Amino acid sequence: MIQDLLNNSYDNSYKPDAKPADNSFILYFYNNELLCHARGNIKSLENAIPGKAGSEEIFWSLPTFKEIIDNIGISPNKLIYLFKMKIDDREQDFFLLADDKLFEKNLLDYSYLKSEKYYTNDNSGKTEDERFYYLPALKFRSLKPLNISFAVITAWQLYTWYRDNKYCGRCGQKTMLDSKERMIKCSNCGNMIYPKICPGVIVGIIHRGRILLTKYANKGYNRYALVAGFTEIGETLEESAKREAFEEVGLKLKNITFYKSQPWSASSSILTGFFAEVDGSDKVVLETDELKEGTWFYPDDIVQMHEGVSLTEEMINHFADRKLEEHWYK
Repeated sequence: MIQDLLNNSYDNSYKPDAKPADNSFILYFYNNELLCHARGNIKSLENAIPGKAGSEEIFWSLPTFKEIIDNIGISPNKLIYLFKMKIDDREQDFFLLADDKLFEKNLLDYSYLKSEKYYTNDNSGKTEDERFYYLPALKFRSLKPLNISFAVITAWQLYTWYRDNKYCGRCGQKTMLDSKERMIKCSNCGNMIYPKICPGVIVGIIHRGRILLTKYANKGYNRYALVAGFTEIGETLEESAKREAFEEVGLKLKNITFYKSQPWSASSSILTGFFAEVDGSDKVVLETDELKEGTWFYPDDIVQMHEGVSLTEEMINHFADRKLEEHWYK
């Protein structure tokens, strides 16, 4: 999974007084897109699959604080410290530029960088590594190396939390950042707002040596996946797994066994993976609003993916490689 590539280098300690160095990475999101550099077959961006654009790889990098101040003057006080992690064996600080209006009508303006003028005359003297682009959120998983992808998606989760809580949901007054912990507070009514983290489950349902793979109905995503969903109020994670299995594919479960967990910042989630056995009939009854396919596969029939990103992918490959205990395959 993507977080396994970090080698315990991710440090999310809250440091509200941290100041950027020249080489600190700056993350700026606008219109659900990320300001970044890109190198490769850029024109095929719209058709890019994770890590690829056509037959060529696209490599991404983030702008540094020095690059930002060289293009427009900004104060370090406009930045919010996010976290630290190793990139290319070097510890790197990541900061969020949360002011959506700061780049308007200057060299990093969204409309300007999206214009034909930037790609022709104004940009002709710059190397690929010097050019700026705005990358749509749906492409964040395409970022290479994958530790950059993890950093961007995690920053996106924090950005949406800051963005959506500028005003108190209880009294309507403007909020402020806390000085001791990663929390937004209201000085008027005392409301405390912590980062949004939604628990969810992924279930590898197994019956007589086969695993149930599904496809979503309306998500524009045609790869096989596993039964999954968010935990409801008052449920345990195991109860969530049972409910989702019955709602989505009409199956009852037993022997629900924890596998691994994964932060999934794209949906502000923490995902818990389980394997489970069918309790009773293996007849699949699809909830067609959610799924368009539910098919049983033996290990040798599974076409594996090896992006190294998601818990779902790892669980499917784990089953296909026969790494579970033998009783799961009988």
